[in-house]
Amino acid sequence: MRNDTVTNVVCYDSLIILSGNSWSKKYKLQKDHAMIRSRLRLLGRFLIAMRSVSPHVKQLSDVFKPQLYEQVVIAINEVAKFKYEDSSYCAPGTALGLGGLLKKVSEIYKIKLIAEDNTNEITNLNNFLTIFNHEISNDVNRTVRENICETKRRKSVILPKTEDIKKLSDYLHSNVMKYKKICKESCTLFNYKQLASYLLTDIQVFNRKRAGELERLLIGDYNAQLSQPDSPGYVCVEIRGKLMRSVPLLVSEFNNNCIKLLLQCRSQLGIREENPYVFALPSADDRFKYIRACNLLCQYSAECGVSEPNLLRGTLLRKHAATYASQLNFNDSQVQNLADHLGHETKIFREIYSQPIIKKQLSVAKFLEDAGGWNEGDINYSDFSVEETMEPDNNNLTSEPSTTSNKRRASVIDEDCPESKRFLFSEGLENTTLRTPVNFVSK
Repeated sequence: MRNDTVTNVVCYDSLIILSGNSWSKKYKLQKDHAMIRSRLRLLGRFLIAMRSVSPHVKQLSDVFKPQLYEQVVIAINEVAKFKYEDSSYCAPGTALGLGGLLKKVSEIYKIKLIAEDNTNEITNLNNFLTIFNHEISNDVNRTVRENICETKRRKSVILPKTEDIKKLSDYLHSNVMKYKKICKESCTLFNYKQLASYLLTDIQVFNRKRAGELERLLIGDYNAQLSQPDSPGYVCVEIRGKLMRSVPLLVSEFNNNCIKLLLQCRSQLGIREENPYVFALPSADDRFKYIRACNLLCQYSAECGVSEPNLLRGTLLRKHAATYASQLNFNDSQVQNLADHLGHETKIFREIYSQPIIKKQLSVAKFLEDAGGWNEGDINYSDFSVEETMEPDNNNLTSEPSTTSNKRRASVIDEDCPESKRFLFSEGLENTTLRTPVNFVSK
């Protein structure tokens, strides 16, 4: 941790140190160290706020007393920057995370007190937790969830254009080919880094993977790759995803050969044999270094000459893939396969990643018109299906609405409202501002 006031508070508090040691035993992987540091710093910030609210508090263990519950809420609000004028949090996630973190620390503290047979402090802790568990949902959590829901509802999601994704992919692939040839002739550290960086980003963009999952690709997982006879152009590698689930990674034969070249160059560049990562870097200490994918995607999207480089980000690429699948009317089995590849549940796929498509939602408008008696004649409910009202266009990730009842639908559009026309006659999904995470069409 960086040397500042928060770190000084953390270093001299016995309960925070005890909690850090407990988490270090539980989370042994190097990638989890940043998470532990962030927890410790959050506790340090809370303790500083608590000291300003209640001068009698010196250590974090002094907080767990029932008479100090109100001061704890005030300190949480201070850390999360609660705005009393409109009852909202500037950092609602911090408030929610801090509440859960205090519960975790209280359990660690309780184990310590039980081992010391300190019955008085155990009673105080239990009484505090009784109040905290019952009241924190009213004082903090309810407002936090409302703030988060409101932010998600009003957030505008603009998906990247398909031609920009292709331009980025072509830029990455051409540089992979360039530095593969150079590394075969002269495998210097600079050439190795360039090849590994372009290759890592190329695989990430193709697979739409999270940056953290791919940058920590292990040599052991790569060596256990599965080759499918019916797909000779790719090999499948099982990697570690979120929540310790195994997720597939598809690597083309060309990129597979590039990875083999990287592994051959390691010994010449001072990369330790014990370093388990495929995209490893030399390190001067005991920690194993590897190339970070997130910063590379930002850099290469700006270099490749696309019109909107800020949209070429990992999460937006994943949302683009999920929305494209929704545009093509994937069935449940296809959605499950794509969700497994992306590394999340189908519920997350449908509600978070797949963005609502205005033209799909207009299929409901025809039903509502007929149900309201606006249209004459018999109602044909097959006209309301998504499959018949959508005709996917693979090039532009868009589709034309059904011509059935278009005249009637156009008549209900406000002539003075250009926004309503833009959604009905938009040229493509990529240029449309989408709202999340509502989905009006049942699957």
